[in-house]
Amino acid sequence: MRLVSGGLIECLVSAPCDALRIALLIKNGIKSFSIYPSSEFLASAKYRKQFQAYGARVGISIGRVNIDLIDKDIVDEEAISRSGKLIAEQKKMKAKSTLSFDSPSKDLTDQITVILSLLDEFLNRATTKQSHILLYKLLGYNEVDIARELGIKQSTVNQQSKAAGWNVIEQAVRYYSQYDFFGEFNYKNYWEEDDIE
Repeated sequence: MRLVSGGLIECLVSAPCDALRIALLIKNGIKSFSIYPSSEFLASAKYRKQFQAYGARVGISIGRVNIDLIDKDIVDEEAISRSGKLIAEQKKMKAKSTLSFDSPSKDLTDQITVILSLLDEFLNRATTKQSHILLYKLLGYNEVDIARELGIKQSTVNQQSKAAGWNVIEQAVRYYSQYDFFGEFNYKNYWEEDDIE
């Protein structure tokens, strides 16, 4: 991960199947950031309004990268370039989308774009508390551990998870993670044993 300019970061993921989970971690991490004002400026309504106006737009682009160039801190590959264009396009769209996807395969791009559009709706509606819980869920914490970390009841974690649409988010992340991206979708590993009757 590196800061490119302003608030733009590039994150190169060696396993593309993990890209969606990482994107959601970034988005929920930013949205779950609590504002605990420690100064008069931070407590001001102007600061809070500015903070609430910002979020994370994420462009996921799948492509091959030359590892030799990365070691020299040269990351100007096609996938990086395409993800930058995705973010620029997000700014121009009438219906603002904060998650977008691109790959060399138009069919794959269309499929994943539909999933990301639905996830975007869930994430945009999530409260700060729900985003915080989603962050821990994406990191693999169970509800008891999340409750302990946040100092809340396990039943609250469960209710907030359901309200945020965790079951759908989890299914989407699991579905996305089964793609080889340079091969075929691995249906065999997508369905968990308890899903099969």
